[in-house]
Amino acid sequence: MTLRSPRPFFYTPFFAHAARVHRETVVRASLHRRLLVARRLLAGLTLTLAGTSAATQAHAKDEPEAGSAPQAELSALAGYGVRSASTDDSVNPDGIGYDPAFQLSFQARGYVWSWLNFAAYYVRSSHEINLPHGAADINYEQIEMGKVLTYSLGARLEPSYHVSDELRTWLSIGIGWGRMSLDKVNVVEADRSYTIRERTGVFVEVPVGIGASYEVVPRWLAIQAEADIAHLSKQSGKLFDPTSYVDSQGTLDRVGPMPTQTISASFLLGVSLLL
Repeated sequence: MTLRSPRPFFYTPFFAHAARVHRETVVRASLHRRLLVARRLLAGLTLTLAGTSAATQAHAKDEPEAGSAPQAELSALAGYGVRSASTDDSVNPDGIGYDPAFQLSFQARGYVWSWLNFAAYYVRSSHEINLPHGAADINYEQIEMGKVLTYSLGARLEPSYHVSDELRTWLSIGIGWGRMSLDKVNVVEADRSYTIRERTGVFVEVPVGIGASYEVVPRWLAIQAEADIAHLSKQSGKLFDPTSYVDSQGTLDRVGPMPTQTISASFLLGVSLLL
C-alpha cells in the first residue's frame, strides 16, 4: 500500500483555481507587452518609410524645377557688319574706306547669376576696300586686291532681365583683341608693275550692345538677336604704316598706309543651343 503525503491543510480547489488564473494572467500580460512593443516598432518603421518616401518624392519634384533653366548656351549668329575708317586727314588723307560686309559670330555664354551672364565671342568678316584712284600713292591702271579680313576675340559681361520664362534680354559691355589682314596686292601702272606684300594690323575693341533671346524649344533651342557698337583703339602693324616694294624696273618705292578704324558696329541674328 502506497502512502500519500498529506496535503497542506490550506489546500482547497479554490486555491488551485486561483493559482491557475494567476499564471494565465501573467502569460497574457507578457504577451500583451510583447504585442505592444511589436506594434510600436511597426509604427515607427512605417513612419520612417513614409518620411523617406516623401523626401524622395519632394527631391524628385524639385529636381526638374532646379534643372528647368539652362546654365549655358552656344550660339551661332550672322548678319550685317560695318567698320568705319578714320576721316582724320592726317591719318586718311585720300578717303580710303571699308565697305559693309557679311559678319559671323560664335559665342559661348554662361549664366553666372539669374541677372548676369558671361560670354566669350569670336567675330569674323571680310570687307572690300574702297580705294580711290591714286590713293595711298597707288596710281593703278589695273589692280588685284582682295578683301581685308578682320576677326576679333573677346569677352563680355551681360546684365540680363527675364521678361518671361521664354524671353530674356540683356545689355553688354566687354573688351577684345582683333586683327586685320590684307593679302598681296598686284598693281599695274602705265610704265611699271609691282606687288605689295601681305600686311596685317591689330587693335583693341570695347564693345557695348543689347541683345535678346527667345526659347522656341524650352530648355533646348532659342533664337537670338543682338546689336552692338565698339570703340577701336591701340591700332598698330604694317597695315597701318607705309610699305616698301620693288617695282618691275628695280626701283625701290613705297605705298601709303591703310587707314585705322574708329568704330565697328553689327546687327546679328542666330540660334542658340541651350545647355
